[in-house]
Amino acid sequence: MSDVDVFRLENFKETASIYIFADLGGFTKWSQRHQSEVKKLTKLLYTTAVQIFGARKDSTFNRRLVKYLGDGSFAVN
Repeated sequence: MSDVDVFRLENFKETASIYIFADLGGFTKWSQRHQSEVKKLTKLLYTTAVQIFGARKDSTFNRRLVKYLGDGSFAVN
């Protein structure tokens, strides 16, 4: 193994975290009836998730939105 392959953990701290997955119940059925509203609803969902958990590229990583998942999101707090 070369030095390039070695990952060093320096100056890290252990923290307790909660991983959260949330999605909109009934979204698929609703979206079939309201195609013109899907973009508005997902934009609202993503905006709210960022307001609650922080940006995906937040430098602290202790509390942030990890990933958007269609009608849901995955976050860590």
